[in-house]
Amino acid sequence: MATTAAPHQQPSSAIEGGLLTERQAGELLGFTATTMRISRMNGKLAGCQAPPWLKLGRSVRYRRSDLDAWLNEVAVEHHAPIPSHA
Repeated sequence: MATTAAPHQQPSSAIEGGLLTERQAGELLGFTATTMRISRMNGKLAGCQAPPWLKLGRSVRYRRSDLDAWLNEVAVEHHAPIPSHA
């Protein structure tokens, strides 16, 4: 017997390599769906250019690869300084 995902849930394979809803994209990036929606209107997310998105009919989707690229572009990696022993 085959199982199917609930209508409001995407299979994990869609999240891992395909198209994400604004809610899923926001969860991945650490933002709310509302913040993602606002970023599409004003073109900014976290003070940077918002990631690209797709309009499919009435639905908005984000490519996982676009979100990964956006994170790599805008993220600033920080490391704690190594204490010197004098």
